[in-house]
Amino acid sequence: MKMYVQWASDPAGNWQQLDSANWEASPKKSAPPEDRAPVFADPGDIQSDVVGFTGTAITVDNTPGWIYALNVFGVIFHADHIAVSHIAANHIRVASWNDDLDDPGTNFLNGQIRDFRQQMVDNEFVVPGGSIRARGFHQEKRRFVPADKIAELKEEYTTTGLSTKEDYVSFSKPPAQFVRHGIWQLTSQIDALKTFQPPDVSNWSV
Repeated sequence: MKMYVQWASDPAGNWQQLDSANWEASPKKSAPPEDRAPVFADPGDIQSDVVGFTGTAITVDNTPGWIYALNVFGVIFHADHIAVSHIAANHIRVASWNDDLDDPGTNFLNGQIRDFRQQMVDNEFVVPGGSIRARGFHQEKRRFVPADKIAELKEEYTTTGLSTKEDYVSFSKPPAQFVRHGIWQLTSQIDALKTFQPPDVSNWSV
């Protein structure tokens, strides 16, 4: 099934179309060293620009292998790790998760699994105070956080209904050959990546 990937690179590269059947053979690099950490322009503000790194020196060049983003049906994934499982010609499963608690802004383990099918659905769900119309490609979503964080998750609907909220201990990571790792980049590199507009849902057809 068609999807788009944007690799972490310098200089920045555009979104590349990829068939999910070929994901396992796509470029791959090892997870970044655990001691590599961002240096912020304002050390007290993790929202400020990333201007450098401490720890093991790693160069982000124009060789693909670390992932910046994945786009399926206009749904964009950013995470420490992203994996794609090709289930069938019209069905893929995307798992993404953040498990580096040393990363600024990652306060607890979290992940998601989404199933996408290349078929249109049109559903209406009754919610407090009214209803929600969900029309689009078939999606199912499971969310995973520590048990004591589940109550903090807001209700979230996909085109097939309410997404689940589950304990992170039940999150099953895909086999290593399907996993592509993200990497911290300089803010200037991220800004350059963002200049390329992601393909939207109109790029898919049934």
